[in-house]
Amino acid sequence: MDQVIRETRAVMFTDVVGFTTIMEGSESAALEVLSRIRKVQLPLLRTHRGTLVKEMGDGTLSTFPSSADAVRCARYIQEKLRGTGFLIRIGIHWGEILIRGNDVLGDPVNVASRVQELAPPGGVCVTGELLRSYGPGRRPGTHTMGLRKLKGLGRLVNLFALKGNCRSPLPVRSPRIEGSTERLDASDYLPSIAVMPLENLGPAGDDFYAYSISADLVSDISRAGRIIVTPLSDVLRLKKAVGSSDLIAERLKSRFLVTGTLWRKQERFQLSIELHDLLKGRLSWTDSWIDDWFELPAIKGKMADGLLKVLGFESGDLHGITESETPRSEAYENYLKARELFWTKRNSSDVEKAEELLLGSISQDPRLVPARILLGTIYSESARYDEAEELLSKACDIALEKGDRSGHLNGLNRTGINQWRQADFKKARNTFLRTLRLAKALHDVTGEARALSNIGLMDSNLGRYDRALDYLEKALEVSGTDDVSSLRANTLCNIGLTHWHMGDNALAMDYYEKATSLYETLEDRNGQAYMMRNIGIIKRSMGQCGEAIKLTREADLVYEELGDRLGRCHCLNSMGNIHMYLGQYDLALKDYRDALAMAEELDDRVTRGILKTNLGNNASAMGDHDEALRLHTEAMEICRQLDDLEGEAENLTLMGEDYRLMGRPEEAREALEASIELMEDMSAGARTALARAKLAGVLLDLGESEEIRSLAIEHMETVESILTPGTSERTVILWKLSKLYGQLMNQGTGTEKRRMGKLSKRYLGEAYESLMEVAGTLSDDASRSSYLENIGDHREITAAFRAQEKQRLERHGE
Repeated sequence: MDQVIRETRAVMFTDVVGFTTIMEGSESAALEVLSRIRKVQLPLLRTHRGTLVKEMGDGTLSTFPSSADAVRCARYIQEKLRGTGFLIRIGIHWGEILIRGNDVLGDPVNVASRVQELAPPGGVCVTGELLRSYGPGRRPGTHTMGLRKLKGLGRLVNLFALKGNCRSPLPVRSPRIEGSTERLDASDYLPSIAVMPLENLGPAGDDFYAYSISADLVSDISRAGRIIVTPLSDVLRLKKAVGSSDLIAERLKSRFLVTGTLWRKQERFQLSIELHDLLKGRLSWTDSWIDDWFELPAIKGKMADGLLKVLGFESGDLHGITESETPRSEAYENYLKARELFWTKRNSSDVEKAEELLLGSISQDPRLVPARILLGTIYSESARYDEAEELLSKACDIALEKGDRSGHLNGLNRTGINQWRQADFKKARNTFLRTLRLAKALHDVTGEARALSNIGLMDSNLGRYDRALDYLEKALEVSGTDDVSSLRANTLCNIGLTHWHMGDNALAMDYYEKATSLYETLEDRNGQAYMMRNIGIIKRSMGQCGEAIKLTREADLVYEELGDRLGRCHCLNSMGNIHMYLGQYDLALKDYRDALAMAEELDDRVTRGILKTNLGNNASAMGDHDEALRLHTEAMEICRQLDDLEGEAENLTLMGEDYRLMGRPEEAREALEASIELMEDMSAGARTALARAKLAGVLLDLGESEEIRSLAIEHMETVESILTPGTSERTVILWKLSKLYGQLMNQGTGTEKRRMGKLSKRYLGEAYESLMEVAGTLSDDASRSSYLENIGDHREITAAFRAQEKQRLERHGE
C-alpha cells in the first residue's frame, strides 16, 4: 500500500462549460475542444510549477506549490482561451492535501471541486484560504462572492472571483450563486458559546470519537480570540444533572449553542453540526457531510472553521486551530482514545491505558503536540514532575517549530501548573506571565483570564496579597460579569482565599459564597466540596465549631466519592484543627498524623509543612514545648524553601510562644518581631493581632523600663484597633489583653492604675462572653466540656471571671 503523506498546496480544478451539450452535438467536436484546451493548459502548468494530477472527462485536477503560481496559471489559461468559442470554469483552494502514489486526496481537493462549480463561466473563483496564503500586500484584485456553504463537505468558505486586469478582465458574476450564509459582526459583541458533546449514533465503543473531538473543538475555538467558550467539563456536569441542551445554555448564560452528531460506519464518518442563536431564537448554521477515516485529524478543524466564520472570525489567521494536528490518522485516533479515558477516568487502570495509548501515539507521530501535552499532564498529576517537565518542554519546542502558537500556549500553561504542583511558586509565576503575554497576542480571552487568575494565585501563595488581588480582579474583568464557568468560580474562590490570608474573614466569606453559587450552578461537586471546607475553616476560626464540623464532614464525603485523596487529606487536617480548637488533643493528634502520612505519600510539600505546624501546636497544648519548637522550626524551614511567607510568619509567631514558655524571652521577642514584620510586608496587618499581644507580654516580662513599657502599650493599642468580631483566636487575644492590662495595673499608681484595672476587667468580660458564645454553639456535652476544661486559656478565663464576679458581689453585699 502506498504511503500517505501530507503537504500544503494550491489545488486547482477546471471544467468546460456546456461540454455535455457539445458532446451531444458532435463527439469529434468535443474531443477537438479538449485537445485545444490541453494544448493551452499543459505548457502553462509546466511554466508555473503546476502538476497535472489527473484528467476527469472534460475536467482536470492540478496542484501548485504556491498560491501565486496557481493564480497566474489560471489567469493565463483564461486569457489564452478567450475568443475560442468555448469557456471553462476554474476553482482554486489552498490547504493540506494527502498524497498517495500519483493521486491526491483530502478535504482541499473536494473544496476546490465545489469552488470550480460556482465559478463564473470564463472566470476564476478562489477561496479566502488561498488569498490569506499570499501574505499581506500581495493579493490579486477580487470581487467578493460571500460566505458559502459547500453542501456535503461540512465547509463554509469565503468565495472571491478574480477580476483580472485592465487588459484582460475576468467575469465576476456567477449564475450559480444565490444568497449567502449570514455572518455576524464579531467586533460588535463578545460572543459566549456552549458546545454540547457530539452525540455518538454508533456503538458505545466509538464514544471516544465524539467526546475527544468535542473536547478539541472547545479547546480550539476558545483560543480563537475575543470569544467566551464554556469548558466541556462544565457542560458535561450540567448534561448529567439537567439533560436538556437548552437548560444547560440557559444556566451558562450562553448566547450560542452548538450541537451535532457523529456516526462511524466502517472507514467513514457521517457528521452533522448546528449552531443555535438563543438570543434570536433561530438556527444560524447547519451542515452535514461524510468524511473518510484518514480525514479524522481534520474533522474538528473543519467544525471550528465553520463556527468561527459564522460568528464573524477569520479562523485561518490563527495557526493550529483549523489545521490537522498530524498527518497520521492512527496517531490522532490513539490520542483521542487517551483523552477520553483520562478526562473521564473511573480508576487508575484508565490512566494507565491512557498513558500506553499516548506513548503509542507519540511513537507514530513524534511531532503530535496535543499528545505530548496530555501525557505531560498525566505525569504531572501522578507526581512524576521531571518526566512531565521534559515532555511539556519538548511539546513547546515542537509547537514553536511548527508555528503553532495555540499549542505553545497550552504547553506553557501546563508547564506552569506542573511547577505549581511542586510548590515552585516563583517559577510557576514566571511561566504564567509568559502565557499571559502569548494569550494577549492571540486575543485569547479565556487564556488571558486563566493566566491572570493563575498569576494571582501564585502571588497569594507567595504572600504578595495586594498584587494577588490586582491580578485576580483583572481576571474577572477580562471574562465579563456574565461569565458562568469553573474558571470564574475558581477566581472568586482565590480572591476569597487571599482576603482570608489577610485576616478579613467577612470579605473572604462573601467571595466564597459567590464561588459556591457558581459551583452549584455548574453542578461542580469538587468545587462545592472545596468551598465547604474553606467556609468550615472560617467558621472554626470564628468559634462556630458545630457548623465547621458539619461542613468539613460533608466535604470529606464528596472527596471520598470522587476518589480525591488530596481533598481528603486537607479535610483530615481541618478536622484536626477543629479538635485542637475544642481541646480534644488526642483526636487532633490522630487526624494530623493520618493526614501527614497521606501528604508524604502524595509528595505534597505544602501540606506537609502545614501539618508539621499543627502537630507543633498540638505538642505545645499538651505541654511538650521542646517538641513543639522542633516541629515549628521544621515547618518554618519548609515554608522558606517554598517561599511561603505566610507560613513562615505563622511559624515565627508560634516559635515566639514556644521560646516564651521555655523561659527564653530574647529569642521569643526576636521571633515575634520578625513575624509581625513579615505580615506587615504582605499587607496582612489584620493578622498581627495575636503576635502583637504575645510580643507585648514578652516585652513586659523583659523588664519594667519606661521604654519597654511604652512599646508594649503601643502593641496593645494596635491590637485593640485591628481586633474585630471576625478575628481568628479572638477569645484568646481578649484574654491576653486582660492579663496585659492587669500586669500594667500592678505596676502603676493612682489614676493610671485604675484605668488599667478597668481595661483588664473589660477585656476579661469580653473574653468570657466570647468563650461562652462559642460554647453555646456546641450541641453535645462532651465537646462543650472539653472546650471549656481542657484548654488552659479557657480554664483561666472561666476562673478569673468567676473570681471577678465574686469580688463584685462581695463589694455590693450580695
